[in-house]
Amino acid sequence: MRTRRLIAALGGLLTSALPFHWAAAASAFHFPTPAERAATDAASAAERNRELRLLGITAMQPGATAYDIGKPGNANYDEASANPYPKLPALLVMSDGRKVTTPAEWAIRRSEIQAMFAEDVYGKYPTNIPPVTWKLGDVRRVTVAGVPAIVRHISGHADNSGDPAITVDIEADVVTPASLQGKRVPIIIGGAALHPFHFVARASAPGAIVHRIAMPKHPPDEAKLLLEAGWGFVDRNLTQVQADNGAGLSKGIIGLVDHGQPRSLDAWGVLRAWAWADSRILDYLETDPDVDGTQVGIMGHSRGGKEALVAMADDPRFAIGYISSSGKGGAALYRRDYGETLGNLCGVEEFHWFAGNFLRYCAAGHSADEMPVDSHEFIALIAPRPVFIGGGVLITSPQYVPGDAWQDTRGMFMAEAAASPAWRLLGFRGLATTKFPPMGTLIDSGRLAFRQHQYGHTPAPNWPYFIEFAKKQFGGEPAQTSQSTPQAKGPPVTLTAPAWQSGTYWINFDHELLVDFSDLAHFHAADQQLGTPAAGTPRVVFIGDSITEGWKLEKSFPGKPYVNRGISGQTSAQILLRFRQDAIDLDPKVVVILAGTNDLAENTGPATLPQIEGNLESMADLARANRIAVVLCSVLPSVHYWWHAELPDPAARIAALNQWLKAYAAREHYVYVDYYAAMKDAAGGLPHNLSPDGVHPSAAGYAVMASLVQAGIDNALNQRADEASGRSRGDFAARPPRGR
Repeated sequence: MRTRRLIAALGGLLTSALPFHWAAAASAFHFPTPAERAATDAASAAERNRELRLLGITAMQPGATAYDIGKPGNANYDEASANPYPKLPALLVMSDGRKVTTPAEWAIRRSEIQAMFAEDVYGKYPTNIPPVTWKLGDVRRVTVAGVPAIVRHISGHADNSGDPAITVDIEADVVTPASLQGKRVPIIIGGAALHPFHFVARASAPGAIVHRIAMPKHPPDEAKLLLEAGWGFVDRNLTQVQADNGAGLSKGIIGLVDHGQPRSLDAWGVLRAWAWADSRILDYLETDPDVDGTQVGIMGHSRGGKEALVAMADDPRFAIGYISSSGKGGAALYRRDYGETLGNLCGVEEFHWFAGNFLRYCAAGHSADEMPVDSHEFIALIAPRPVFIGGGVLITSPQYVPGDAWQDTRGMFMAEAAASPAWRLLGFRGLATTKFPPMGTLIDSGRLAFRQHQYGHTPAPNWPYFIEFAKKQFGGEPAQTSQSTPQAKGPPVTLTAPAWQSGTYWINFDHELLVDFSDLAHFHAADQQLGTPAAGTPRVVFIGDSITEGWKLEKSFPGKPYVNRGISGQTSAQILLRFRQDAIDLDPKVVVILAGTNDLAENTGPATLPQIEGNLESMADLARANRIAVVLCSVLPSVHYWWHAELPDPAARIAALNQWLKAYAAREHYVYVDYYAAMKDAAGGLPHNLSPDGVHPSAAGYAVMASLVQAGIDNALNQRADEASGRSRGDFAARPPRGR
């Protein structure tokens, strides 16, 4: 999931959520050529092999894949088998067996935990790290996310007099509200980016699924939220300090300390090198007249979340942290078998984050249960400072699979809950519960906060909740800027930031709509290869959105010549535009139409019921004109569109559209398949036994649908037979054919 399969050209920067300085973009954000990437991969593999030889390891655990749910080799997303090692190392027990009952004893135990993580996980800080000299560069007054701001560019130079061949500079921009200039404001390192890079997902091959990140319709802009709260942020590029690959371990700050020689097995990895850089930025912030040096926090997402957690644990000056979707190697328990595996963490693309010694637990025949520590103990090193941990959900829709399941949000909660006793020992409240809360529930009764949002691998939905949590921790709400408006107590319910302000984590869906609104290229190659159906073969085309795309027709209808032409996320207007090439031109006997739910979810903007009805009528008219029997399907029930959670009462609109569909099919003599009546629960939604997310069917849900639609297809084929013998007054006799 966090490998270069996802965003190969970006070198890992997007999923790491490590923003970069715009002035340095040309050099820092270089798109490697295939030859450069091959050379980096080869050098990374060579360094990993060197470390494996030193450890005497000859075979490693394989990594898992992320997207192929249910297939061999894919990550486990089943809670029933997620906890093979339920017993965690004791947090408040000394290595000699004594129980920890006082803050003084905790200080000793904390040192023990630090030493174990340094030896076995993140590596040891060297004793000879060179000092950093800071310089203030240009100072500009600009508008950031609609808010006047002061941007100060700072540059830190690590003393390389001992090895002039290796240069390490830390470039960063400090952004604070212009209206509070001269006043010391809280600031979040990594909180936002001045110029986020917008990535447009594309299929790797014609017909391949494009994996996107499920986002709110209007995700909050973190820069806007921070500045309007009267806070600032630091935009920095940590990969300038240490490259995100194994090939760079002899360069950057790690290479400078080691004079370009290979690192030792217990030496620091990249995560700790990045954390060191953020601590040096904090050195500067303590001298900045516009920054409150006692209220500097840190934020990170994905691998950036791992780094932010390391920075908080290592440097007690960080006052608060927002750790988003950090997964294994961060806040999630290593002893869980859910999502990313140890095999992935120790793969060629990720091993450099850790000490070489960490590879021992990833060797074939070994497991996380052999580790002397687990992530709850690392989280506890932050105590008693406040920290907010969050992530998203498992999503099975093909376009958005697996959501945020790779990062194991439940495993992060379990670790945070297991770390809570450290806060209580020091006289502060931790999490209020050890029971995993319902999705969307904010737990923030003490100095530990947790929230699981209903979207994919993004920190955006939890930003407003983190800011509310931080306001309480900082002892009252910071002064607001003149551009902001007073907010009601509690997290905002409606997020109104425009989509183009969604930060590093925004997927440029609007751009894709402009390039190819209905994704005509999606099935082009597959349509060309399909060819004409064999004589006497009643081809049936299923056309629709993700519910159709996710349907394994070959399993539900073995041996049947059924063709799937579903595309995730599409509305009826998009499906109508491709209806001729993806349905009519395939020369089927029957077309099964299932569309409308994404219109109601406003995937491409607001849509009225008459507009949706008109698109469905047009598809049916086109099919009839080409002597194709029509099977119209009801929209599946739902009470909550998790990707556009702000929309009110979808159940009522779904019921109204289905009422029209049923009446229209009866009037026009089309076959109507009523999934809705067979699958809805008392609230008008999909029950848990039929759906994992309240929108898309599970295997059991598809089984219900299969029996219903097969009866509908049989009925439609019988209508064709009746029409051929002149007995029908319905489907084909009702209107003269228009077309071929």
